[in-house]
Amino acid sequence: MTGTTTSTRSVWATTARRKRHRRFAEAAAHVPFRWLVPLVYPMAQTIRPFLHDAGAAAEEADAIAVAFTKSLLLQIRLWSRPYVGDAEW
Repeated sequence: MTGTTTSTRSVWATTARRKRHRRFAEAAAHVPFRWLVPLVYPMAQTIRPFLHDAGAAAEEADAIAVAFTKSLLLQIRLWSRPYVGDAEW
């Protein structure tokens, strides 16, 4: 380490501001945690066409999609808890 005092959070905030400026678009400075969980459904449903294109049977594709959904929910739960304040949990 070279003795840098810049925190990861401030670097991320600076990067986010630059991205919004470059794209000439307004973006939310904060995304509430309650908005993340509903995103699991569209993310999980996008895997189905890839499974069918890969030649998976319908029952197998459904089982994989259900397992993928459970995995996404568990990962969001485990990875977000340390970063979400008690007021938003």
